[in-house]
Amino acid sequence: PVGCMSGSLQLRSGKSILQLCCERIRRIAMLCIGPEGPGQRGQQIREPARDGQTEGTTFSRPSIPIFVMTSRITHRRVVEHFISNNHFGLPARDVVFFEQTMTPILDELCHLLPQSLGGAFAQAPGGTGESLSALAESSALEQMRDRGVECLHIVGTENPLARTCDPVFLGFCRDLELDCACKVVERIDPFEDLDLFCVRQSAVSSQYADMEEAACGLTPSQAADGLLHARGTAGTLSYHGSINSFFMSLAYVDEVIERPQKAHRIPRIIPYLDFLVGGTEPEAEESPPVCPQGAPQSSGTWSQNAGVAPGAWPMEVPSPDLACQRALLAATAEVRLHHRTTSDKNVAWRCDVDLDPSGPLAVVRVRSAMRSVPTLNNSLCGPEGAQLAESAMSVGQLLRCSLVIPCQPNTSVLETSILDYFAYTD
Repeated sequence: PVGCMSGSLQLRSGKSILQLCCERIRRIAMLCIGPEGPGQRGQQIREPARDGQTEGTTFSRPSIPIFVMTSRITHRRVVEHFISNNHFGLPARDVVFFEQTMTPILDELCHLLPQSLGGAFAQAPGGTGESLSALAESSALEQMRDRGVECLHIVGTENPLARTCDPVFLGFCRDLELDCACKVVERIDPFEDLDLFCVRQSAVSSQYADMEEAACGLTPSQAADGLLHARGTAGTLSYHGSINSFFMSLAYVDEVIERPQKAHRIPRIIPYLDFLVGGTEPEAEESPPVCPQGAPQSSGTWSQNAGVAPGAWPMEVPSPDLACQRALLAATAEVRLHHRTTSDKNVAWRCDVDLDPSGPLAVVRVRSAMRSVPTLNNSLCGPEGAQLAESAMSVGQLLRCSLVIPCQPNTSVLETSILDYFAYTD
């Protein structure tokens, strides 16, 4: 996960984004320390007695509960990151984890994207809009009510500009008694990967108005060119971008959590396994196999481009944490570290994958990555995949495999946006 990577920000301290967020919350809580009194909840801190005092003063640090949303891919890694670092100085009772749902991914031909030979397919979370429903499906929302929480500050860990627990932003929203609010920044580039904060106008027929306005968010891929490139008199881009910093009152969350949301098609690059029958691939550089971090280990021997007979691969038990997909993502990150991507949609990086039918285990040779095309003529993912599979079964051809890393988006993921909930408020 990006939030757990110590080198993502290239700081001298080596701190991860999650650590910076937690340290900021801890600092905010310390700044709010006041003398203990009725109604105060939190951790008690006792200050030593000073000159002329017989007893020290007891202070109460406010309790700021943190609800961390994860997915099946990231949950174990995120929880381990908190536990191994002692929750970054926060009380363990104030840190709650909950998971969002994952859905299968289809490519442009409506095919599932294989992540293993045994039947694991790529899945993806449903976007920021799933955060509220994920809270309701877990016990997190009920915990908020029990603890007397009145408002939420929802931030995305992939953007350090979203200042966690920002007192100015939260105080502004509370002072105006807003249902919800979004923090935005000026966009520098028309195609910057930020959701545009807009007002959608819809024609209505009523005695009060003929036009209805509602706040909404648009991804750069959905926005028209006129919106993306529109500039004001000062020469800056007219429409600002959301930095995933949202305010919502808990009462408003209860009101809109059951409201329907429209899913948006978001282009994504998803690596996948390509299975080959017969034929030959361009020669790749010889190198020892590299097992991605997190993948299971094996004591077997490997041979480059080894194959297995169709139907010989053992049945796999579905992994609750999508271990196969996590291993392929780790291998993909290593390949991208050494190879540049291009703007050509018909170009992809292809790595050999060694198959061990006694495992089952697939090891990606990340150092064998070479420039290729997304689909080969002898690929089961191609237009003649069904005929190739039938032929391989009849004549006993070996099935080989390679990891394909597209350079441009190869699929569209259905995601919902938390900005769409803004349409239900005045």
